[in-house]
Amino acid sequence: MRETIEKDTRARVQYTEVHEVQWRLALLTPRGHEIFRYFIIGLLNKQIAYALGISEKAVKVHRGRIMGKLRVDSVAELGRLADFFINLLICPPQSTLFNASNR
Repeated sequence: MRETIEKDTRARVQYTEVHEVQWRLALLTPRGHEIFRYFIIGLLNKQIAYALGISEKAVKVHRGRIMGKLRVDSVAELGRLADFFINLLICPPQSTLFNASNR
């Protein structure tokens, strides 16, 4: 019984984290999504600027706005969020939470 409760607790935490990230990402503009995708694959500001045909300063401004909307305070934290997002894409949660067939 205890194992089942712990499993359910972990599933609920994961469910909450996933939906929090999805909610934050929904706040980004189309350009913000585009720049975030480049950031996720590891491009530098200069490389992103070249790929999009904009200045490096514009990329930095966009990155700052992205960080604000995603509620992160540093580039390192943005990187961790990007890693979390990548892991969601590669290995989506197999949560049974709210699955009607389990009731």
